[in-house]
This record gives sequence, structure tokens and C-alpha cells, in this order.
Amino acid sequence: MVSDWGATHHTIDAANAGLDIEMPRGKHFSDSLLMAVQNKKVTEATINDKVRRILRIMYRSGLMNPSHDPLPEATTVYEEHKSLALEAAEKGMVLLKNEQNILPLKIDKNKTIAVIGPNAAYAISGGGGSSMVRPFYTVSPLKGIKDYIGHNMNILYASGPAMDGDILPVDSKYMHSLDKLNFGFSGEYFRLEDFSAKPVFTRVDHQINFNFGYNAPESELDALDDGNKYAIRWTGLLKAPKTGLYNLKIQCDGGIRLFIDDKVLFEDMDNIDVKLRSAEIQLQAKQYYKIKIEYVSSWGVSEIKFGWDIPDVNLINEAVAKAKEADICILVTGLSNHFESESGDLKHFHFPKQDEFINAVLATNPNTVVVMYNGSQYSIKKWAKNTPAILEAWYGGQEQGNALARVLFGDYNPSGKLPYSILADSTDCPAFADYQSPSLISNYDEGIFVSYRYLEKNDIKPLFPFGHGLSYTSFLYSNLQTKTLDNGHIELSLKVKNTGEYAGTETIQCYISDLECSVPRPIKELKAFQQLHLEAGEESEVLLLLKQDAFAFYDVKSKSWMVEAGEFKILIGSSVEDIRLETLIKK
Repeated sequence: MVSDWGATHHTIDAANAGLDIEMPRGKHFSDSLLMAVQNKKVTEATINDKVRRILRIMYRSGLMNPSHDPLPEATTVYEEHKSLALEAAEKGMVLLKNEQNILPLKIDKNKTIAVIGPNAAYAISGGGGSSMVRPFYTVSPLKGIKDYIGHNMNILYASGPAMDGDILPVDSKYMHSLDKLNFGFSGEYFRLEDFSAKPVFTRVDHQINFNFGYNAPESELDALDDGNKYAIRWTGLLKAPKTGLYNLKIQCDGGIRLFIDDKVLFEDMDNIDVKLRSAEIQLQAKQYYKIKIEYVSSWGVSEIKFGWDIPDVNLINEAVAKAKEADICILVTGLSNHFESESGDLKHFHFPKQDEFINAVLATNPNTVVVMYNGSQYSIKKWAKNTPAILEAWYGGQEQGNALARVLFGDYNPSGKLPYSILADSTDCPAFADYQSPSLISNYDEGIFVSYRYLEKNDIKPLFPFGHGLSYTSFLYSNLQTKTLDNGHIELSLKVKNTGEYAGTETIQCYISDLECSVPRPIKELKAFQQLHLEAGEESEVLLLLKQDAFAFYDVKSKSWMVEAGEFKILIGSSVEDIRLETLIKK
């Protein structure tokens, strides 16, 4: 049993109530807990029980192995976890658009594929803040596609521009060890902020592009007396690809110093919040420059990214040139844990600095598939109409790159459905205006008319509706039948047939509409759904049960749920807008 961060307020009561671990540090489970045991307020048996639970999990996960390699038992589970992570990433993806069946792609040795975009080479496994979970490994979209294709297609890559408010990390090919034998910088990791102490551990970091969230980079750095306060020093050689004026940037929380050839380029050791620092410096082509970066984390979400602007390089033009060379372009955009995290408000209703970039690529290569990694509602209207294929991948976890490749090339047929409507503009959502208000006060004036209910009531057309999600195959709905059971429940049956060439999964959605009611009700209300997998050409019967409460509304006068007599329309479809079958029933 683990506490929420900062949620423990007592020692004895929490210990005796079953709490095993206080997070994020032992404010109440430290000396005060020892004193409670000595005063017999907490028994040693209780402490032993807590230790036993903690050790059991450590043994199960292989962490008690001196080499830190998973034990054989854990290895089996780990492979199962990898498979589950892959399955979750695949099943979650939503195919929003697929004109002329551009997807799935075919592997062709004579063709070139360009993988471009700010989220292509870096795996964004999840959101920031407390939702941040750092897996043991991640597979980026670019790596997943490369591993899947092998040498069967020529692959081009370009990052394109960073999102507004973010920076792109320096590529590892420009980062070298001091002996010039390896790519990357040497990282020395210190507990607290004492750079004169012996590092807790050292390692080679091939890029400085980290979001550690609320955790230390490794458990060895945890300091119980000061949360996740730690320091890192990176040293190495920076090799400039061309001569010119470079803008070196570091975006991070906490304190930071940047040295070039032992001279301080910038220093800010008193900062707490995430902030961008930059400085210009003249560098000569193919010359090595000694670099040192000293970073001290702040209490809170810890992140650091080291980037630069190479002189006379237009990242949009560079990416467009790669797209022009390719037969197919996979443009990977979206957001990241830098933008989507707790303690930070949404500043935009679009992908920052991406609309211009995406449209430039589309104008160059109409065979472009846009893949989005994000977790929130954003407008894509400035380019969605001109994009033949759009895939919403969300934050796909550690296996996102492998999952993406399998979906793009047809090993897995996408089956996800939108949990919300994708709107054309922020004005289509009253909650967004409240969220942007400095007062942060929301009156919920729309009442029960939220999500698709609000859109339908106000005749607002979304770009993609609630429940929408395409497939590489097609499904035919037919033969809707209703049956009233003795208890008043309604049993629905219908036939669904896979009429395409691919095996696929469909989610059948049932909405109801109360045709006459004494109180305002939504035009449609989702009341049941069922997922069905069918092989190509296969047909199956679907049964859905609508209980009495599916037809009820809450009556504020009687303070109870009520079903009024009258007619209800039953609507069966593939989304809230794509209704395939309907019938009337009486209650």
C-alpha cells in the first residue's frame, strides 16, 4: 500500500491502518516511525509485515538480483508485459481518415519512405507529472519502422521544427566522448547538489533529453532528507557540422551552468520552474569543443533538454526536401510530456508550430500519413482536409514504435474508437473558454449536455465525432430485432458481417433517443456497446441488453430516477454520427 505524494499526515495511524510506503519521502515514516515502535504504538510485527510486502515485490520484479538483471521468473513476466504493452498500443490507435485506402502500406524495395516530425525519433511514452512512468526501454516511431522494414525500403529522416515552446535535442552524432572514441557525453550523477563529492554512478548519455518527472533518474539518487534533489554533470566534445553562429539552448527546471572550452556560456543556479536559457557562440566546422553541463534538479517535475540552432538551416525546408524524395511520407507530430502535465494549463488548441510544417509537407508529397501522439483535445482543421490518412496514436507506452509499424503495414488492423469528438475550434467547447480564464472558474452552464450531447444540441459539426474509428475492412449491419423481457429490460439482436478483405474488430454502439419527455434530454445517449472480432467474410450475431435505467432520467422534483411512458428510438451505429440501423420501441 503506497500513499499519494504528500498525502500522509500521521505516523501511528497510517502505519497501523496498513500503509507500507510513504511517498515521495519519509516525512512521517522515518525517525517518527522508529519512535512509535520504541514506544509500542506500532508493533514490530506490523513493521515486519510492511517489509515483507515490499521485499516480495522487489523479488518478483528481479530487483534483488545483485546484477539488477531480472530473475528467470521475472523475465517470463517481463516478456508478457512487453506483449501486453504492444497489444495496448495497437488496440488504442484510432484511424481517423484513410482516403483511397492509402493504408496499410506495402513494403516495396524500389520505394523510399520518409519518416519526419518532432515526435518521430523520440518515444513519448506518456504524459508528464504524476502520470509519468519511465519504462525500462522505449521504441521510437522511427526505430519501430526501421526495425520492421529492415533493408527492404530506403528510409529518410528529418525532425522538422520543434514545437513552439520546446526545443529539439542535439543529435548524438555531434556529441562525442573526451577521447573521441564514442558518441555521447559522460554523465556523472550526484546525490543532492555536491559536484565535489564522488558520483553515485556514471554512464554515457547519447542525448540530453530527459523528463524524470517526480522521480530521480535512478533509485540510488533518492535522498530521503531532500526529496528527489540531485545533480548531474555531463562532459564531452561537441562537434559542429558547419561554420557559423550557433544558438546553444538548455531547457530545464532547477539550476544550470553551461561551459564551452572551460568558459561559462550561461549560468542560472537559482531557478525552480522549467525555463529556456540560450546563448550564441561562433563555432568552426568539424572542430571539437570541450563542453560541460552542470544541472541541479528542483523539487518537482525534473526535465532537461540540450539543443541548438544550426546556422542557415531551415528545419521545415529540410524536412520538405526529404518528403519530396520519398514515395510515402510518415509525418509524426503531436505533443509531449513537456506540454501535457499536471500543474500546467493548455496554452493552445492546436499542435504548437506544426500547422505550417504539416501543410508544407502535404503540398510537397500528397502521399502523407500524419501520426499524432497526444493526450488531449486539439484542432487539426488547418490540415486535416488535405491529409489522406490520419492516425491518432495517443501516448503509446514503451512499445509504441513497434505497434505503429505493425498498424501502418497491416499486421494489425486498427480498431480504436474516439472517446471524445475532435472539434474544429476551441469555441465549440465551452469548457475550454473557462479553462483559459484567469479565474479558473467554470459554471458548467451546459448542464448534462457535454461532449457529443453539447455538439448535437447546438448543431455543431466536429471534425471527427465521438465513437469514430475506421478499419482496413468494412462491416455490414443488418436485421435489428428487439425483445421486451419480463423484467422490462430490452434485448437487442443484430447481424454484423465483415465484408472486406482483412480480419478486423468493430465496436457496435447503441444510442437511445427519448422522443417525448417532460425534461430536456440529449438527442442521443450512448447506452450500450460491444466489441466484435470477425475474419474476412465472417458474420456473427450481436446481443445487447438495455436495462430499465438505460431509459431513465433523474427527476429533480421527486429526487429519483424516472422512466416516462412513451416512444424511444433505438439507434445502432459505428459512431454517434454513423448510425446504421434504427427502430422504435414503447415503454
